[in-house]
Amino acid sequence: MGRRGPTTLTARLAWVQTGVTVAALAVVAVGASIAVGAVITRKTDQQLESVTAGVASYLAGASSRDIDWHWLEGEIQEIRPADTRVEVRDRAGRLRLGVGEATDLGGVGVGCDVRGAARACGRRQGEFLVLAGRNRSDDLAARGELVLALAVASLIGGLIVALASRAVTRRAIRPLSDLAARVRVLEPGAGQRVAVPTDIVEVELLARRFDSLVARFEDALAREKRFTAEASHELRTPLTVARAEIEALARGEGNGGAGRRALAALERLASLVEALLWFARAQSRLDHDRMELVNLADVIRAELEELRRVHPGRAFAVELPDEALVRGDEHLIRRAVANLLDNAVKYGDAAPIEARLARSGEGAVLSVANRGPAVAPTAREQIFVPFFRGREDGGSGFGLGLPFARAVARAHGGDVELGAAREDGTEVILRLPLVAWNDLA
Repeated sequence: MGRRGPTTLTARLAWVQTGVTVAALAVVAVGASIAVGAVITRKTDQQLESVTAGVASYLAGASSRDIDWHWLEGEIQEIRPADTRVEVRDRAGRLRLGVGEATDLGGVGVGCDVRGAARACGRRQGEFLVLAGRNRSDDLAARGELVLALAVASLIGGLIVALASRAVTRRAIRPLSDLAARVRVLEPGAGQRVAVPTDIVEVELLARRFDSLVARFEDALAREKRFTAEASHELRTPLTVARAEIEALARGEGNGGAGRRALAALERLASLVEALLWFARAQSRLDHDRMELVNLADVIRAELEELRRVHPGRAFAVELPDEALVRGDEHLIRRAVANLLDNAVKYGDAAPIEARLARSGEGAVLSVANRGPAVAPTAREQIFVPFFRGREDGGSGFGLGLPFARAVARAHGGDVELGAAREDGTEVILRLPLVAWNDLA
């Protein structure tokens, strides 16, 4: 069988409402039938036990030889209902007296029981067993008529609910339809919101959540537009320089300096493209199946060794454990750590660069601090915006190092932030979820 096509919420709710109503009516009908049957049985037993008690009172203290059976038959005729059969049997089970229409009461003992279509009750009095029974055919027929009437009523009720539920349901979910209509005409990036007035809490909540989603989408769209514009500007500058110098060389107007300037522009362009590629990779969703255990302490040691090689006169104050295992993409983590250390060297003064890796709860915390100019209070968050550069001269970088490091950290469940404001330098803190920690050397 093929897959059923989609159905409307109105139709689904109508079917559910109809099904629930019919099921409830069916339960009521079955329950009423059982209750009526129980009441009829109880009333019948009370009537039969009253008859057996009356007959037993006539037999109290008597024996077979003392009883006037003709007289007893007359007394039983007076106390028994017309549709009731009364029997008196001796200890051996032989019938000594039977009054009323023939109904098989054989085998009935003390108490009440069903014998075919009859209900019978028995009571022992001395050497006699008094039985009273009546045919229940009329009662069963009446109960059957009641069940039939309840079944017909249930079907009619279900039909009425089925006919009315679609209109009722359509009216009930009209706020959802209004919400869908409003969503359909929204223009992305136009600042519009759903704002459907309704007194239904769930619809209000859905509208607010959707507005929040639209706001986040517009923020992301605005960031992407700014990023694209900044990236285009940054790419255009070295391209323009390189093209101008190369054209000058082609016309024979340039000299050795023009070639060097063209190469420098192309080198800056290549560095920018590489930085953009790394930044794009940090923005992508991580493949958790390919993530591996990374010793963050070893990554920091390796990057520090590279910095010592490039800057042989630079001093570093380092405090690292033997092992700090995190789970993630080693290449991205290594690049983020390198950016933090490189920024500290680039914007620090001659004082040692401080790098300390510590444990905080379930996380590993890397603190990188320098003694250079402090970040202005107004720029503490702006420095994490791509292409923002806090130095007045613009610096030699692209403004992607810290945004890249933060993107990598957040992709791994951590974060990058500035430490407490200070006048004698800047501290940048990287946090990553910790898998294992070992302080032993």
